[in-house]
Amino acid sequence: MGSLSLALPSAPSSSESPRTPPEIIDAVLDELASDKKDITSYHALLRCSLVSREVSSRCRMHIFQEINLGWSKDALTSQDSLSLTSGTVSGLVNILVTNPSLSNHILILRINPAYFHSNLDGDKLCDNLPLLLKQMPRLRAFRLTSGANPDAPSLPWSWFTPEAQTAIERCVARPTITCVEFRGFSRFPITLIYSCSPSLTTLYLSRTLPVTVDPAEQAAGSPADAPQPPSWSLQRLVCQNALPLLRSAIQHDAFNTDRTPFGNLQHLNVAILTHADSLLVAPLLAQAAESMRTLEVSFSLRTGESEFKTNWVQLPSLRRLHVAVHCKEVQDAPGFPPEVPNLIHGVSQGQTSVVNLSFHTGCQMTYTPVAAGQTLLGDSQGWRELRDTLTSDRLPRLSTLRISISVFLLPQEPDVEITRETCQEFERRLSHELLGRFSSHGRGLSLSISVQTLREIFPIGMEGWHEE
Repeated sequence: MGSLSLALPSAPSSSESPRTPPEIIDAVLDELASDKKDITSYHALLRCSLVSREVSSRCRMHIFQEINLGWSKDALTSQDSLSLTSGTVSGLVNILVTNPSLSNHILILRINPAYFHSNLDGDKLCDNLPLLLKQMPRLRAFRLTSGANPDAPSLPWSWFTPEAQTAIERCVARPTITCVEFRGFSRFPITLIYSCSPSLTTLYLSRTLPVTVDPAEQAAGSPADAPQPPSWSLQRLVCQNALPLLRSAIQHDAFNTDRTPFGNLQHLNVAILTHADSLLVAPLLAQAAESMRTLEVSFSLRTGESEFKTNWVQLPSLRRLHVAVHCKEVQDAPGFPPEVPNLIHGVSQGQTSVVNLSFHTGCQMTYTPVAAGQTLLGDSQGWRELRDTLTSDRLPRLSTLRISISVFLLPQEPDVEITRETCQEFERRLSHELLGRFSSHGRGLSLSISVQTLREIFPIGMEGWHEE
């Protein structure tokens, strides 16, 4: 019988060893970089950059994509994304000068001037900023955010040297710039906003107010002194305590031009603090009436200063609407000011294209025992009108309603303790009232109720207060 032999392939030599296609390696590295919140993935990306020259090139593209100056890593992790953080401006400049290829990877730059101001390193930032920005030719997003604390004092714009101010103005005017953010500045030059790139699609303004101009001087000024209408066409605008900066752009009719800076606006997040602020929202929305898809509005409610205009235009493309009302003063007894439902109803009425509607209110109340038949929401006309609007066919496309309420209970006397059981009963009664008023067949209703006391938030401080 003949023998049967099998010719097995020989093992490949080291020079012929199979290699993973570079496309797959790139896809894996891109996936690691896709989740900016995942610290494990971010650290894996850093380790991969040491594997080989080919892999390092792809990793660098992601690692150097976003640069943060003057931020702690903890602050960035908690509020935004994981990215390259540098505490020294001169060090970063030296790296980019000696490694010019890295400059092409940088697309986002975020600087916290408050860090350099508080550490008396202002000269280092201002002196190096012109050269630093020059080393970033492909920059797309420029964010100048002075601190993360919303209660922190604003930084005067004059803190920057004239050379640094000029460098910033030239940077935001680049054709590559699509996103700009300014947060936490006072005496801010309005002309800087209007000189932003025509490519600008996203603008963030927060806690930034312009130089105060005397009304008599403003009336006496010539039209040439007013800012020229911006040439950009925004898609997303976040404006928190900064609406006066955009007054000229909103009231664009004064320019006798057909240009509408907000004609393509799709997403608007705006905080309304004063009656004057509310008067600017209507003409802003009028420009974006056909394009607006998401609207988020928040009001700061104070006694005697709560007259807000909400007679806004109908937005036929609006799909998501969120209204927040923050009560800034303590209520004398459990209950909400009548302005709360009035504002929510005023904004939502007539928006017949809305699919997802949510509203939130936060209020501080002095706790007193609530009688069995007493309602916590109250029975004002505003609540009745809001109920009729949300439970009828006035909003025919509404499919989801989300209601969020935060209550902070204060004792009448320092030595009176409000128990957790009291808070839970308060939550139960609020939930019962909301379900009874706003439940509607065929619509989803989601509730989020939180009732807390001072002791729960500041337990140590409260113990010391009681001991006194």
